[in-house]
Amino acid sequence: MAPEPVHPQLMAVFRSQAWVHDQALDIDHPIRFDATAKILRLSAEEIRNFKHNNYDSDTLAEDLPVRKDHTEPFEIDTDLDAWLEAYGVAGREKLPDERWEEIRQLCGPQPATREVE
Repeated sequence: MAPEPVHPQLMAVFRSQAWVHDQALDIDHPIRFDATAKILRLSAEEIRNFKHNNYDSDTLAEDLPVRKDHTEPFEIDTDLDAWLEAYGVAGREKLPDERWEEIRQLCGPQPATREVE
């Protein structure tokens, strides 16, 4: 039996912050996590309009225990465009619905968002 193909994961980084003199500054160490399951739940339209460093990327970490415990500001860093390029998508803004569905099928069911070492 041939091994299942391995598909790239969408990795993200949670950076907890605190307000210091009206600036959000990083505290603690960044937490790297697999955000693939969260991104695969989005529609093609949501992917086309995905915004980094705002609520769109913030939702990728909503299941992380460290995020649930953090009440101060935070940032989520991820590169959705590079991840999509691994699937042959050169321009997220023009991602066809059909191609997004193909990518979702290729990736199959995903476990919940989880921290990785």
